[in-house]
Amino acid sequence: MQETIVQPESFVQGLSDYVSKEDAVNTQKTIHQDAFIRGLKERLPAETRDTFTAEQLASLKLAFGTRPWSKHPVDVRTTFKFFRSRYYFVMVAGKGHADEQKRTSELSLFAKAFVKGSLMLIWFTVASILLTFCLYILKSALNIDFFPDFSFGIWDWFQSLFDR
Repeated sequence: MQETIVQPESFVQGLSDYVSKEDAVNTQKTIHQDAFIRGLKERLPAETRDTFTAEQLASLKLAFGTRPWSKHPVDVRTTFKFFRSRYYFVMVAGKGHADEQKRTSELSLFAKAFVKGSLMLIWFTVASILLTFCLYILKSALNIDFFPDFSFGIWDWFQSLFDR
C-alpha cells in the first residue's frame, strides 16, 4: 500500500477551498487539542495513535470530521460526566442561510405545482371536450332531441364523414 505524505505547504494550499490560510495554519497548531482528533485517537490502537503528523490529522478531520464550511460565531462544544455516563452539550449560533434556500425551494415547488396544475387542467379540458362530443354524437345517433328544431350541425358533419 502506497502512503501519501502531505507536506505543510501543499496541505495549506489544499485547504484554500475550504478555509483561509490563516485558519489552516492555526489548525496545524491546535489540531491535537481538537475534540474530533481526540475522539479519533481514542478509537485507534495505541501503537498507531501517535504516528500521525499534524497535517495528516487535519486531513483526516477534513475528510471525516465536521464540515469546515460550517463555522459559527458562537460554537460551544463540551462534554460532562453525570453519575456514570458522559453527556455532551453543543451550542452553535450564527447567521441563518436557510431562508434563502427555503425561498428558492418554495419557488421551485411553486413552479412544479404550476406546471403540474396546468397540465392537469389541459388534460381535463381535452377529456371533457371529447366526452361531451361523444355524448352528443350518441344522443344524436339515438335521435334524442332536447331542443326541437335546433342542431349544432355536428351530427350532419359526422355522418358526412362516412358517406364519402
